[in-house]
Amino acid sequence: MADIPEASPVESTQAGQEKRKPGRPSTGKALSRATIQRQYRQRINSNVTKNTVEALDENMTLRAQVLQLMNELEDAQMKARVEFELGEKARARVRELERRLASVQTGSKKGPANARYEFQTRNYSDGKWSGMGAMGPEYTYKTRSAALADLKLFTEGKDDAPYRVLDHKTGQILTA
Repeated sequence: MADIPEASPVESTQAGQEKRKPGRPSTGKALSRATIQRQYRQRINSNVTKNTVEALDENMTLRAQVLQLMNELEDAQMKARVEFELGEKARARVRELERRLASVQTGSKKGPANARYEFQTRNYSDGKWSGMGAMGPEYTYKTRSAALADLKLFTEGKDDAPYRVLDHKTGQILTA
């Protein structure tokens, strides 16, 4: 068969048909660049506001939780500090009482020679407190500071402790 030449585009245009433009056909609803940009800015601004509010709410919630945890930590630290101090005082008292017990158990019934200060307590008999009496030779002291230290140890935490220290030289009564 013989080759039939096709009509060239120029010829088809002449036949009453329009020549198609390259690319996607237009719909007639195209927006201007200014309108497209304005809509973009509105979308971005609305998202930023919404996202910012959500982020702030979340941050405030987290901050409240952190503050609550900090308060709980501070309370726990204070409680631990108080318990530690009480434990230290109790350990010091135990050491002192152990020292005294050891001195009593060694058979040393004599107080220091030339003891000036004597530790005394109220006598308790017949369900009543009466006069003051010496606690024993192991509770006699050469120095005022040692006598007052023991007095403080015995009266610590007690409002009306039945103890005192007598200065034999001056007859003065020392209290905590």
